[in-house]
Amino acid sequence: MNLLMNSETDTKQIQGSARESTLYKSTLFLIGSAMIAAILVTVVHELGHALAGSSVSLSFDLILYPFGTSAVHWLSEVPLESLLFITAAGPAIELLFGVVVFILLWGFRNPRLVPLLICGPISFLHAGGNLSVGTLFEGGSDTAVMMSLGVPAILLQVVGGLFVILGIVSLILLFPLLGITPTVSFKKLFVILFIGLTIQGLSTIVYSLAFAPWDLSNGIMNFILWSVVTVILTSVYVKKNQFFDRISHTEVAVLDKPTIISSLAIALVLIIFELLFFNWPST
Repeated sequence: MNLLMNSETDTKQIQGSARESTLYKSTLFLIGSAMIAAILVTVVHELGHALAGSSVSLSFDLILYPFGTSAVHWLSEVPLESLLFITAAGPAIELLFGVVVFILLWGFRNPRLVPLLICGPISFLHAGGNLSVGTLFEGGSDTAVMMSLGVPAILLQVVGGLFVILGIVSLILLFPLLGITPTVSFKKLFVILFIGLTIQGLSTIVYSLAFAPWDLSNGIMNFILWSVVTVILTSVYVKKNQFFDRISHTEVAVLDKPTIISSLAIALVLIIFELLFFNWPST
């Protein structure tokens, strides 16, 4: 009898340890993957503006902040007739990049490709959030510029909302590759997503407090938006996990240490590279 009880206790401890290990692995892997994707998507977004500007003979400096607002610093005045084209080019190229990468790599269903695959959902959520929420604020954002040029706010909100929905669905499809099972509890999934997705917003807040106080509001907004996305993702998946499991046709990945460590290491290298070489305009 005692042997049986001990065996059951050992089994429960092993299962509990395995669940805890999965929680840590999925969270760390999402942190690295989401950070890589966020940096790549932001770079492509700003390059979209830059290339559009170059097509009308504008010179620029590229300013990239891994923790904050990236921008193209124009070295001459942007012609009014080209402003809408240049402004729209950023989110357009960003979305094209995310969609193409997702479609090309989705068929492999390889967890090592998640840092690239997740560029699709991140681009949808980033562009969609900026378009929809950006209509509520004044300033120099792409959305504010497009509105000042006559683009209706309601159109931007509808298009932005559609992009957010596509981002949520495509991100959920990646859950198995992040080691997330269909039977995951609400609490566990929320912890994984909250830490993994809001880390950039939190990093921006800390970085802004220390070095760039003018960018603090961006970090706070980033954190709030990703917190809302986390609640939506968690609620939708817990209620509709069987539906997404059927359309995903993806086995739950067993994450190994090299995969997790490489994602975190690449994210760190990209952060250091941006801080060293793309921090300030030349003029």
